[in-house]
Amino acid sequence: MLFAPSNRRPGHLVARPLARGLALVLIALFVATLPRAVSADHGFVARAASVTVAAGDTANVNLEIHNVPAPGLGAWTITVRYDPAALTIVECRPDPQTKLPNSLCNPRYRDNMVAAGGFEVSPNKTGDFVLAELRFRLSGSARACASLEVTVVQLANSRAETLQPGAENGQVCPRGAATATATPRASATPSPQASPTLTPAGAATATPVAASPAPDASASPQAASPEGNPTAVSAESVPPDASAALPAASRLPASAAAPIVAPNVGDGGLESP
Repeated sequence: MLFAPSNRRPGHLVARPLARGLALVLIALFVATLPRAVSADHGFVARAASVTVAAGDTANVNLEIHNVPAPGLGAWTITVRYDPAALTIVECRPDPQTKLPNSLCNPRYRDNMVAAGGFEVSPNKTGDFVLAELRFRLSGSARACASLEVTVVQLANSRAETLQPGAENGQVCPRGAATATATPRASATPSPQASPTLTPAGAATATPVAASPAPDASASPQAASPEGNPTAVSAESVPPDASAALPAASRLPASAAAPIVAPNVGDGGLESP
């Protein structure tokens, strides 16, 4: 025979498996660099406090986050939906503890919805925080508790990794109404940084009735605010078209530890979707 059979494979047949293998390696490397979703246990939860007041009075409700894990809080947007037939939003005060200076609160984020948001460039913001203090007026005809529905729209740590906390609803109840049991947290482990300041101002359960009358929930919490605390936003000061007064999101400066998308605090509002 002039031509003997050959066991060598043509070059293009060898190159194709190598190209496929290289492509798979590149894809794997790319996926490894993407921000990861991180879930946490041990009571990592965003919650609205439950408050009892007299019908027709105002109630101060803390929007809190508990047991934030390391490396710490980076950026957040959390909403609270309420029943307009029972509650009217009066004021929205961000960061009442003055621990998160780049905090915002929008009392008209959407219809019947309040939003608290912000970002943090400093690392190690772990533990418990009061993101905002929401002041509602309970209807004078209220006979049952009004629910406060908490939704975590965005929550990331200082590495721009998405966090997945639990969400616990709150309620505002008229005195004498039956209260519902709050949803249990993900873990019974107590917070190592629990602070008594997380107790909602004006709650009837804070002072025994037999010892003294219930505190006046109508007192404005902003009078005791230290200088430099983020300014509270009243519902009347926000125009009906909230999107016109609320800035678009922007990225942190290059000096930040991670590229966390956050609201622009310079214009004083959260953008309504």
